[in-house]
Amino acid sequence: MKVGLCRAAFPKFFYNVSDQQCHRFIYGGCDANANNFDSQEECESVCSGVTGSVLPVDSTPPPPPPVKAARMVPAFNTGPESEPAATESVPLQDTDQCTVTPDPGPCRAAFPKFYFDHNTGTCQSFLYGGCRGNHNRYGSMEECLTHCSRDASSSCNIRSFS
Repeated sequence: MKVGLCRAAFPKFFYNVSDQQCHRFIYGGCDANANNFDSQEECESVCSGVTGSVLPVDSTPPPPPPVKAARMVPAFNTGPESEPAATESVPLQDTDQCTVTPDPGPCRAAFPKFYFDHNTGTCQSFLYGGCRGNHNRYGSMEECLTHCSRDASSSCNIRSFS
């Protein structure tokens, strides 16, 4: 079990080889190791009967692949044979995600991220809480600039004809 350095509060389970039991703990949201399970059932199915230190103590799973920003739009089905409502992804325009005020979200983790400040035309750092928020959030300064800096300068490239 590794609680991690962040300040979120996700209930998780870890396997204790000493008593061969799965126990609940509060995970901070980052720097996990492999002994970190979403449910007691998952923990028991993977680890039940393990007696030695076979789980890597300091292994950290690779980061998830980057996700492109998308706006979720409900897709409604009607009629007696319809399935429950689903959602479909509609890509956000770069200008949408680059002009909104950064939102750390309601969770309490502390992930360093960058947002585009359309008033100054620069990317600034902020701490993302780990859930919700909005799409004006980038993993690096370079990613922020790639997605948004052209938006700030686009109005400067309009030629004036007098």
